[in-house]
Amino acid sequence: MVLEMSWQTAWMRSKNNPLLFVTDLLGATPESWQAAALEAVGKHDRVSIRSGHGVGKTTLQAWLVLWFLLTRQNCKVPVAANSQDQLRDTIWPEIAKWHRQLPEALRTRIDVQAERIVVVEDPEGAFAVRRTASKENPEALQGFHAEHLLFLIDEASGILDVVFEVGLGALSTPGAKVVMAGNPTRTSGFFYDTHHSLRNRWHTMHVSCLDVPRAQGHIEDIRAKYGDSSNAWRVRVLGEFPTANDETVIPLELVLGAVGRNVSPLGYYPVWGVDVARFGDDRTALAKRQANKLLEPVRWWNSVDLMATAGRIKAEYDETHYDMRPSQSLSMRLGLVLAFTTAVRSWRHAGKGRQCRRGSRYARDLYAPS
Repeated sequence: MVLEMSWQTAWMRSKNNPLLFVTDLLGATPESWQAAALEAVGKHDRVSIRSGHGVGKTTLQAWLVLWFLLTRQNCKVPVAANSQDQLRDTIWPEIAKWHRQLPEALRTRIDVQAERIVVVEDPEGAFAVRRTASKENPEALQGFHAEHLLFLIDEASGILDVVFEVGLGALSTPGAKVVMAGNPTRTSGFFYDTHHSLRNRWHTMHVSCLDVPRAQGHIEDIRAKYGDSSNAWRVRVLGEFPTANDETVIPLELVLGAVGRNVSPLGYYPVWGVDVARFGDDRTALAKRQANKLLEPVRWWNSVDLMATAGRIKAEYDETHYDMRPSQSLSMRLGLVLAFTTAVRSWRHAGKGRQCRRGSRYARDLYAPS
């Protein structure tokens, strides 16, 4: 617990020393990489951190918000992410948690609100605010003017370049600090460039889950599911950018971005997509979506022939509420598949293994128009 007689001195000395603020005012013990990041933010205006999953990035961001607001006047802290859920459900509760650890005299200076975190004495001139950075809102980083600015950008790899292009003027404001952090999910974009072509203009850091004891709970699960030579292992565990894979159909960054994206369904009829695998190791998959939103997790099965697959989908269709069914034509097509497959089976049985040549009696029956 912070001693009552020591926090004032620590507070006065922590304007350019966020590590001192965290240890002596919040009573926290940072991970070694967090301590290094706090020192880097005190010394550098541009810091970019690529890391594995669960290493403590959100906690670092919460500490920086409180540090900046309590050590400066006329200051603003835009906190940006590509998902409102990430801001509302993860970052804001973490800030509230550490706000409660402040000495009472400092805690009462800050008001944690639903959308903003304000300095009580100057709520319009000193605050942190959350912004969703997306294609629909490329101005997320624009419009902030203050003597002191701190831009915190979470899951930076998933934020589109247009957001950085629009906000580049604000990010380049003299004296403004920018801290980006995230899993390195794609090998392009502004976040990627800060670790490569723009590296000489940024202080960069790399954090692997293997070096952070608190972040190792998921390691064996990822190793078992994907292997330690996979891109999932590189991104989620090692905190490294993925490697190119000629066999990749959908790039990893698009998959991860889609999983975390918050979308509202549009007013279109549902559509069902089926990828038929039949026998072997491949799996048949049934995906149900309504315009831009997946209605439920993709269902899959394997080692089932075409007729059984058609029957399973037809049963699924019949059990689905009328308003959530796809086009009526699906039911008709499934019926035709079932009827055709039944005819083929009957023909094979009737033919007793005899070869079918076009023009034969069995072939004429099979190919004859209805």
